[in-house]
Amino acid sequence: KRIVALKVLSASLSKNQDFVRRFQREVETVARLGHPNIVMAYDAGILPSPGRGEASLHYLVMELVTGGDLEQYVYDHGILSIPQACEWIRQAASGLQEAHNNHLIHRDLKPSNLLRSVPRDSSDDALHSGAPSESKIKLVDFGLARQFCSTLTDPRMLLGSIEFMAPEQSIDPSAVGPPADIYGLGATLFWLLCGQTPYPIEQNLASVLRALQSEKPRRLRQFLPE
Repeated sequence: KRIVALKVLSASLSKNQDFVRRFQREVETVARLGHPNIVMAYDAGILPSPGRGEASLHYLVMELVTGGDLEQYVYDHGILSIPQACEWIRQAASGLQEAHNNHLIHRDLKPSNLLRSVPRDSSDDALHSGAPSESKIKLVDFGLARQFCSTLTDPRMLLGSIEFMAPEQSIDPSAVGPPADIYGLGATLFWLLCGQTPYPIEQNLASVLRALQSEKPRRLRQFLPE
């Protein structure tokens, strides 16, 4: 009698063993991480296919986090104050440290993978009045996570969201370590404070990669002179 979030692997992807392995890895990863700043896993399994030729349903049951993600929060409410942004990133860093302590790299740190767990009696009005927020930040989506020494990732595969991706991850995704996650967390803090990404968002992937690998990121002072 608990309301939960149910994550399932699309039936169209269930026949692709690479996606199945990635989903199973996420299930195993979340199941072994018990931390207040990481979304909790309750159950997981496979529902057999109802007929010949149909895909089985792979599912992960997690706690339901109702406050939305931090990317949408900035779109809806605007940038955060420095104290509030730093507090939310501190919480995210605490969850990330738990993952690193378990020899796991998230590899996709970005505002949309940080969720707000909001107490029932709180509101965003208090947040914008300058009062401290009681929201708890929870890290989600370990679908790209890997162990420090894993060789599962193809060095040629570009995984993660490029606007928040560390430069070294764009060169060799299989070789990244904890610093790549810390970069993503810093880029997320940048977004929360000014609504921008360290590098300009462009449609052309080649241009984005070229800038990421050879140019300096924009400075926060450019958007917040104070």
